[in-house]
Amino acid sequence: MKNNKIKKFFERGDEKYPITFELHDGELMVNATQMGAAFGETRKPQRFLRNKQTLLFINQLRKEFDSNGSNLNHTTYIKEPVVVVGNDKRRSLRGTWMHQKLALKYASWIAPSFESWVYDNILTLLKTGKVELDRPMAQSMQEHLNHQTQRDNTKIVNREIYRQTKGDVGSIPKYHHNLTLKLTGITPKEWVKIGKESGLKKDVTSKGGKEVMRQLSPKFTCVMSLADNILSSQKHLSIKNDQQYVIDEVKKGIEMFDGLLKMGVKTPEYYNNKIKF
Repeated sequence: MKNNKIKKFFERGDEKYPITFELHDGELMVNATQMGAAFGETRKPQRFLRNKQTLLFINQLRKEFDSNGSNLNHTTYIKEPVVVVGNDKRRSLRGTWMHQKLALKYASWIAPSFESWVYDNILTLLKTGKVELDRPMAQSMQEHLNHQTQRDNTKIVNREIYRQTKGDVGSIPKYHHNLTLKLTGITPKEWVKIGKESGLKKDVTSKGGKEVMRQLSPKFTCVMSLADNILSSQKHLSIKNDQQYVIDEVKKGIEMFDGLLKMGVKTPEYYNNKIKF
């Protein structure tokens, strides 16, 4: 079985805390550093690991595992109660990781409600071999006027493409090239060229076609964000098979965008457009 790493979000008050689970050959590890971060200094894993009862429990687990050791840097941490990673290039792997049995004991030490949440996620992962991604909600048209919303949706759809294609990184630029070309009739590279000719600064053009479009034609990036959001939030849609269908539908959003502008809902960039589309 291949590694299956997934990030889930534990909600505490108004905050959401990411906690990473990783399944490798049927053994589950949990990022304990992230677990503790949701509850502050007094619940850090270092405090838990100094506890006498915890140390006895870890020794018992080691006896049960009869392990020859492990190394999380190479994702071969089979049946090791605790693994600490400090210098892995992948930030998501850094920190203190605990085997599922110890992670549950740690969660119960932190808070009963948290123990239940961790238990449910562990149970789901072990039963299905995966934990489903937390999908974003479908957003309103006006939300897509916001540049940060657009950028966030790009990142989210990139992760969904990666998941659906089982790690085919090359599918990500292909998706954005096709989306841009189908909606605007211009490729991302051509948009960068237009941006340079229009006098946009290098800190904009160097970030690619979408950043140029945010300055020169915000209505297109608005509907592109809508497409990204739809394809990443709707489970019944496949990015590979349904992209063209979604593109055809969000094209109608261009008219809606123009309607918002007529109502006075305008982005600052709209007043500064050097090119009208």
